[in-house]
Amino acid sequence: MRFSAYIIALMVLTSARVVSQQDTNANQMPPTIDPVRLGVFGGVTVAGFVVGHALVNDFWWKGEKVPFHVNTTTDYTYALNADKLGHMVFSYAASTVYSDLFRWCGMDSQLPLGRALA
Repeated sequence: MRFSAYIIALMVLTSARVVSQQDTNANQMPPTIDPVRLGVFGGVTVAGFVVGHALVNDFWWKGEKVPFHVNTTTDYTYALNADKLGHMVFSYAASTVYSDLFRWCGMDSQLPLGRALA
């Protein structure tokens, strides 16, 4: 019960940042994309994926091979599904960081949404 209260408090505290943001560019000229910033951002992202893939390849796929199996007795209870919370928090943090970095590059947050929905 106490763990649930911490989860709810974390969600409320982190959602305040999302709710409090204002679109200050609503009545201004559309932003121009800075190609240097976008190139740096894209290059760092690609390099991060390559390094991450190499690390996962070394740590996860090398070593003893076993046939595929699913352990239903401990896979879903070993950490009381706390890893699911970790996946949620990481996804939120990654989307927030990438959203801020795209704005830093000069991209508008509303135009891609409109194109995706069209």
